[in-house]
Amino acid sequence: MEDLIKLENVSKDYGGNIVLKEVNLAIRRGQSIGIIGANGSGKSTLLRVIAGLTKVTSGKRLQKNNIKINYVPEHFPKMNFTPAEYLYHIGTFQGLSKSEIEEHIEKLFDRFNMQLMKNTMIKYLSKGSMQKVAVIQSLMTKPDVLLLDEPLSGQDLESQERFVEAVQEFREEGVSIAIACHENHLIEKLADRAIVISNKTIHSSREYTTKVIQFKCEDDPILLNTLDRMDGVIKSDVLKDQVHVYVKAQYSNELLKKLLDRDCYIISVNSVMEYTD
Repeated sequence: MEDLIKLENVSKDYGGNIVLKEVNLAIRRGQSIGIIGANGSGKSTLLRVIAGLTKVTSGKRLQKNNIKINYVPEHFPKMNFTPAEYLYHIGTFQGLSKSEIEEHIEKLFDRFNMQLMKNTMIKYLSKGSMQKVAVIQSLMTKPDVLLLDEPLSGQDLESQERFVEAVQEFREEGVSIAIACHENHLIEKLADRAIVISNKTIHSSREYTTKVIQFKCEDDPILLNTLDRMDGVIKSDVLKDQVHVYVKAQYSNELLKKLLDRDCYIISVNSVMEYTD
């Protein structure tokens, strides 16, 4: 898998206060990484270093040429712009035409229930609504790398679900994602791998190497009899009218396509987490 951004023995300090120490990390094309750690552990600083917004004190940050990075900060600034005005400027900067900008704004404002607030000054919005503006900004154009710092801060449940749907669409299109958040369910839904930060460095990672697909299918004995022999399938269990199949993560999309081609109804897709050092 191609490395888009790579950190080699990266350390960062502010006035002698060490925030990150000897961090090694690769952001690979099409991979999604969750960043886990306590408040003040360095998650936000790590994302800013990955984005190239914060210079490293020592070590190297390497980046593939001509890649596009979209970044959502944890704290969106209060501005004397309305969301519509701000996003119009962002879209223009990103090279979108006026009609493309208007189309994206309408679509995303509808998706995140922001229509009634699009002409309110950002500085008067709630924290959750400001964070929606930040998220919408990151979704206006498809990046190579999407970096998200506590994107669900202040979000209601419906907005969280809309956000997950939008990011999953980017994942399916091969966008690399790094997300820092406290919501474990979000990490499990959106990440292939999670890294744990403590004592200023990465101590372990958790890889989602197995997917559990739960589905229903009309009577299809051929499918059920051949399921365990399909590429990547570890095992399958039939529970009443539902089937649970355990498949290696790299084969899950292929299996999902086969199930959908057979008109199966997908109930859920979940990840099984394994620890590695």
